[in-house]
Amino acid sequence: MAFKKGQSGNSDGRPPGAKDKKNTELRERVISILDKNFTDEAIATDLKSLKSIERLNILLKLLEFALPKLRTMELLTDFDRLSDEDLDRIIDELKKSNDE
Repeated sequence: MAFKKGQSGNSDGRPPGAKDKKNTELRERVISILDKNFTDEAIATDLKSLKSIERLNILLKLLEFALPKLRTMELLTDFDRLSDEDLDRIIDELKKSNDE
């Protein structure tokens, strides 16, 4: 017999928000390995040993962790419904943001 959505039939199952023990142990092992091997000197030495294109690719991948990714935004505004004053204000704000 199938269970209802949201019910597993095991009322004593893992509570919401509880961590998976195996994933937690694996994460701790990975962190330990990184702590031992991820020193500034080792990274600098490894980067110097790479070809320039490889070094650039690694740095670009690391950059994703330091800077947020930009997302495309779509502006859905009915400009025909805005007053001339509102349009002028929007244009002024856009000019200011371009100058900065």
